[in-house]
Amino acid sequence: GRIPNSGSLQTDHILFSESQSRFLVETRDDKRFEEVMGGTVFGKIGTTTSEKKLIIQKNDTLVLKAGIDGLRRSWQNGL
Repeated sequence: GRIPNSGSLQTDHILFSESQSRFLVETRDDKRFEEVMGGTVFGKIGTTTSEKKLIIQKNDTLVLKAGIDGLRRSWQNGL
């Protein structure tokens, strides 16, 4: 998938920027979603699988591979 951006942002800026009006959407029908979103800027950034891992890559380079359970614990318990 590709994340729309204006330039070559560093990986941390792409992952953690909090620009207004960004939404993460999971859909079963990519083609229908693209039709509905026609005329707006969007990008497919990944695929949902049954594997309980979050894998993030940038230009075919592995950025993060972590188990969902560990990520959930970190999120719920904070720093």
